[in-house]
Amino acid sequence: MRVVQGVETDYDTDLFAPIVKEIHSHLIVGLKELQTKERSTIWTIADHLRAIAFLLSEKIVPSNEGRGYVLRMLIRRTHWHGGRLFWNRETDEQRTHREPFLSEMVTSVIKTYRGVYEDLGERRRFIVEALEAEEKRFAETLDLGNKQIIAEFRRLAERGEKIVSGDFAFKMKDTYGYPVELLADIAKREGFSIE
Repeated sequence: MRVVQGVETDYDTDLFAPIVKEIHSHLIVGLKELQTKERSTIWTIADHLRAIAFLLSEKIVPSNEGRGYVLRMLIRRTHWHGGRLFWNRETDEQRTHREPFLSEMVTSVIKTYRGVYEDLGERRRFIVEALEAEEKRFAETLDLGNKQIIAEFRRLAERGEKIVSGDFAFKMKDTYGYPVELLADIAKREGFSIE
């Protein structure tokens, strides 16, 4: 498709460009200021957002089992990745993990594909509402998880330790649905590492 349309990447084709453009519209920093890693993150969000829209259009709902679990993890991972991008570098304020934003962006997927996949257009309201509800649940999960992480960091600091155990990371993932990547990012910022 990229070759046929004469563009540089798959994400510049008419199947992805509107989605990528929508994601860019939510960025606080300009497109030219983005690093290569951040561009890759935008492409990941675009790809995941497309998958999320199609799964929701099939009336698969986020859950802890089977296809619903895959959908839940896609939403949470995409929300987390997006949260890392949508922040103000001057004030260090992150929009992340608090407000739903994927539910705002998913309409670009629906507009791009509804001509071929009618279910996307017909189930637009369901898709947006289900995605927003899951994002809100994930924000609550992150809040609960953050309290556990702060307590663990204090406990480790009091003992003079700098390594977060694999057991704790597993507990955060299994009990709270807290992504290991997010835990690793927070740990690194606070001077800890994960076993």
